[in-house]
Amino acid sequence: MRTIKNIAAILLAFIAAFAALPSLPAGAGGSVVAIKAECPGGARVGGTACVRLTVGAPAQPLAAIEFTLSYDPELVSPQIKDGFGTETPQFIKKLPQGWEQLCSLDEKEGIYTLRFAAPQDGKPALDSGSQIVLEIPFLFKKAGGAAFVCDSADIVAVPVSDPLGVLGGSGAEITVAVSSETEKVFAALSGADEAVSGGKYSLQITFTNLAEGTGIIAAEFVLKYDKSCFSPVIKSNAGSEMDVFLAEADRASWEQMCTPDPAASRIVMRFAALSLGDDKTQVIPEGGSMVFTVEFEVTGSEGATPAFEIPSEGLIGLNCAMGEVSGGGSKKPVAVKGGGQTPYVPPVYTFADGYILGVRENTRVSAFVSDIGAQSVCGADGAEITEGVVCTGYKAFADGAEYTVIVRGDANGNGKIDAADYAMAKRTYLNTFDASEAQKRAICIRGGTKPSAADYAMIKRHYLRTFDLNTVE
Repeated sequence: MRTIKNIAAILLAFIAAFAALPSLPAGAGGSVVAIKAECPGGARVGGTACVRLTVGAPAQPLAAIEFTLSYDPELVSPQIKDGFGTETPQFIKKLPQGWEQLCSLDEKEGIYTLRFAAPQDGKPALDSGSQIVLEIPFLFKKAGGAAFVCDSADIVAVPVSDPLGVLGGSGAEITVAVSSETEKVFAALSGADEAVSGGKYSLQITFTNLAEGTGIIAAEFVLKYDKSCFSPVIKSNAGSEMDVFLAEADRASWEQMCTPDPAASRIVMRFAALSLGDDKTQVIPEGGSMVFTVEFEVTGSEGATPAFEIPSEGLIGLNCAMGEVSGGGSKKPVAVKGGGQTPYVPPVYTFADGYILGVRENTRVSAFVSDIGAQSVCGADGAEITEGVVCTGYKAFADGAEYTVIVRGDANGNGKIDAADYAMAKRTYLNTFDASEAQKRAICIRGGTKPSAADYAMIKRHYLRTFDLNTVE
């Protein structure tokens, strides 16, 4: 049996090696693998259920992959907390033959870090005919919705064709419906993660009967929204305008009695079957759902991060015996991005200690040369660059002096900000990657050479397009 040191050496040879050279960009053409997450059947308070993660069929063969699974420690508790030094932790159900793992758990923060790699010769690869399958058990502590997230920005995939390269991937997010003896219904909010200022946003509400065996014939809850960022398209119910909320329901069998309350930034939502249980075809059976859709106008400015919420307090269902059952609500955060063309703000370059700072991602070489009056720009190999974008590590010659170019946030030197930059920034902050002076300057958004947690958080948010690094002074 191999020791933890052997496994670590194998994994680091692949996963950490991407830092040594610029590599294939994650993001544009670099989303090589997708993660699927599921938890069939939901869960009960006090019981355990497994979150199943499947990684496979990548766009090209992979020699290693690292990703994370995040959860809320207040809602769930992991049942496998150690044993990661063995070759096959209990939650690994499928892994390419000969592959090793170096998984870990930060129980306080609620994060599994999951690392897998082929032997040092890169074979066998994770390819279109193989999978990694994990079934991670959790104890569910509270009723409602428990979210599990595999963040796309945390995926680091190493291709067999370039052991020093790094690609990204698309993550996954699921909300597990958790019931209890008294909490038997659940209202889940869903919709796009971003809303365009000046546009429309469609919010979906799925009301589910988790565990009421007699069926549900009515539902009542409150939908809260941020009135500084959103305004309901339907503002009145005088003529039953809110019937449009019934997105997946037989309108002849259910009706709405909603009440808008704009002063309190909320809509009180009430729905019921007309027969009140006499017609069983109108009942929401155990495991069944009713879907509502509410449209909003986006009035907030770019950079705002409001959230919709259905509080658990006040959320009830009415069963066929006319008895009330309680349940759990949920939240849905949304990032507001700008609509239309963003006004151009000329860059401000800083010349200091032999570096040019303040360069933005995707800056064309021709524009950069014109802006600073450079005689020439060269790559790391000394060859003159006249096309493409400026990258961290390039050399610019201006006014008889040589400067190293620092593109803000571009740690891997490809001129843009992608998942690899976020991964490198995070590992530099955690002292698990020895960044060069130029890389540290690219990572330190507010200047200096000592990265902070705020730096890699800003790089991550910029990559996800929920924040603009160029707004930071």
